[in-house]
Amino acid sequence: MKDQKAGSGELHLDALNLALPARLRGRAESIARQAARQLGEMPLPASLALDTLNVPALRLGGGESDAVIAWRIARAIHAELGLRAAAAGSGGEGEADVR
Repeated sequence: MKDQKAGSGELHLDALNLALPARLRGRAESIARQAARQLGEMPLPASLALDTLNVPALRLGGGESDAVIAWRIARAIHAELGLRAAAAGSGGEGEADVR
């Protein structure tokens, strides 16, 4: 998915695997689609190529909409990408491959 912000690279996701509580599993496709779309709107922190990216578990409330859950997931993924970029010591922009 191409990021629309000037000066940003691209984010390529081969798969987005979400482990959701049983009560949300019927909403997983909508949540994943919205999370991927929202990630595409966020600037990339750096140029990275990753085979996997694990994000710490989020606590989800019972009444959150798909959009709110997706936003929280996208923000968590984006934050983890930032941590990985900082650990790698790269400050450039470009592509991040998350599989």
